[in-house]
Amino acid sequence: RFLVGTEFNRGIAKLADFGLAYDILIYSRQLPAAIEMVDAHPAQPMVLDHIAKPTIRPGNFDEQWERDFRELAKRPNVSCKFSGIVTEIRPSDDGTASGGWSVDEIRRYWDVAIDAFTPNRLMFGSDWPVCLLKTPYVRWIETVGELAADLTSGERGAIFSTTAARVYQLDLNDAA
Repeated sequence: RFLVGTEFNRGIAKLADFGLAYDILIYSRQLPAAIEMVDAHPAQPMVLDHIAKPTIRPGNFDEQWERDFRELAKRPNVSCKFSGIVTEIRPSDDGTASGGWSVDEIRRYWDVAIDAFTPNRLMFGSDWPVCLLKTPYVRWIETVGELAADLTSGERGAIFSTTAARVYQLDLNDAA
C-alpha cells in the first residue's frame, strides 16, 4: 500500500513542479491502490508500466486484472506501456504448457489494453533487457507489430512513437 502513503504522495505531488510524468510499476494486485493514488493526483501525467504485470497462464485469463485495469484506464491522466508481458507468462496450472509463449497467449491482454486506453494513451515498451529472459528483442517488436497490424498507420504511429513523445514531452524533431 506504499502507493497511498503520505510521504510517497508528497513526492508524486512535486513531479508537477518539474513537468515530469510518473511511471507506475506495480503488479496487478496493486491496481486498486494505484487507482486511489491516481485519484489523488488528477492533473499529474502517469504511465502504467507493463499493463500492471498480470500473471498470464495458458487457458486462464485474469478477469480481476481486466476489471481493475479498465477502471484505472478511466482516468485521462494515465497512459499505459504495453511491455513486460512475456516475462509474466507462467506454465499452465495443470502443467501441460511449459511457459513458452505465443502471440495468441497475449492477444487478449492486447485487446483489453487497446480498448481501455486507445492508441492515443497506449505506448510500446521494450522492457529491454529484462525481456531477454523470455524472448529476443526483435521477436517482441515483431509481436507488437503483429498485434497492431489491424490498426491504422496513425494509430500504430501513436503506439510506437507519438504517445510516448507527448507523455514524456519529447521533441521528435530533435531526434538524431
